[in-house]
Amino acid sequence: MVRMSLVYLVLGLGLHLLTHLPLSFAWLANAAPSVFHLLVVGWATQMIFGVAYWMFPRLSRSAPYGSERASAVVFWCLNLGLVLRVVAEPTVPLSSAPIWEALLLTSAGFQWLASLVFVFTIWGRVREK
Repeated sequence: MVRMSLVYLVLGLGLHLLTHLPLSFAWLANAAPSVFHLLVVGWATQMIFGVAYWMFPRLSRSAPYGSERASAVVFWCLNLGLVLRVVAEPTVPLSSAPIWEALLLTSAGFQWLASLVFVFTIWGRVREK
């Protein structure tokens, strides 16, 4: 997750740069929310999730980080949701096809599911002093 967050940092800042160049692509004109999502969800949130998995107290010797399957669900849902959002969100104002709004809603669902599974998997690792 930490390495993927660094990829999103570069992609988010790159897309931000492209949106400020004098290019005449309508999709780029609508991409500002995608920059926000790449940086907040892709970089910051994913970095926080990755560091939390690494730094929070271990559950046990046999499964120190909890369920690997649940961690994979978090990773794939978060990233699939983010990629769908980055493609669909700037396209919605440009197309009357309902598929783009459906993809945008699906992307939010994937991200929400990732957050639920993350909370479920990390909850037991939160310790009080």
